[in-house]
This record gives sequence, structure tokens and C-alpha cells, in this order.
Amino acid sequence: MRVICVFLAVSAVLCVAAEKGTPEDEVAIRQVIADWKAAFNRHEVNPDAVAFAFSGDFDMVNPAGAYVKRKPDLREAFKTFLKNARKIETVDRIRFVRPDVALVDGSYEFTGTELKPYPKGVQTWVLTKENGRWLITALRMMIPPEPAGAPPPKR
Repeated sequence: MRVICVFLAVSAVLCVAAEKGTPEDEVAIRQVIADWKAAFNRHEVNPDAVAFAFSGDFDMVNPAGAYVKRKPDLREAFKTFLKNARKIETVDRIRFVRPDVALVDGSYEFTGTELKPYPKGVQTWVLTKENGRWLITALRMMIPPEPAGAPPPKR
């Protein structure tokens, strides 16, 4: 009976540990997001140039609330309202749902756009590990509403 209890206890610990990513996974996830931001800031965001970062079934909800089901293709936007745009991002937390699925919470701000005030808010990335590589599968961006009683933003 004691052997069975020890076996069950060890199995439970191993199962919980399996739900965690490794430090190497966290580094790789942060690198994928940093590489994507760097490509954005260089305005290299046609689907071929950013294929390294995104899964084939990538989708997103942009800050305006529009649902987009494809890899980012901002070529036209960079000719108009994003022509001087830069993106500032932080990764605040990485949580592994499974060893091959991570939720990444962070914040973003776009500067140099024709949109005023500059869009900034919070975002959640979903990354999946496919063939040993972390890929961005989904992105949800939002601009939180102003707290009740807050003065209107300066424009």
C-alpha cells in the first residue's frame, strides 16, 4: 500500500510539473515576441516576412475590435496611417496552460501614428509549440475604458 501511495504522489508531482514550461521555453517565447516587434518597427510585416512568428491558423482582434483571421499584412497601413509607426511592448506574464500552449499577458503602445491619442492598452498572446518552435497562434488587443469619473483624454 505504501508503494502505491508513493507512486501516486510522485505521479501527481510529475503531472503538475509537466504543465509548466521550462526556462528555455520562456526565453524562446519572449524572443518570438521581440522578433515580431522588431519586424513591425522595421515595417517588414508582409505575410512572408513574418512567417517565422505566426502559426498557419493565426487570428487576432485588433484595438478597434475587428476580428482578423490571417497573418499580419500591414503593407497598406504602413503607406498611410502607420507610415511612421513604432510599437512598444512589454511581456508581463507567461502562463503555461500545457507544456506546448502559453498565454502571454502584456501591454502595448503605438507611437508615430496618425491616430490620436496614440493607441495603447493590454494584450494577450496565445503561443503554441509546433515542431519544437513557439509560434503566435492568437492575439487579443484591447484599449481599456477610462475609469468612472476620470477626466476625458487630452487630444
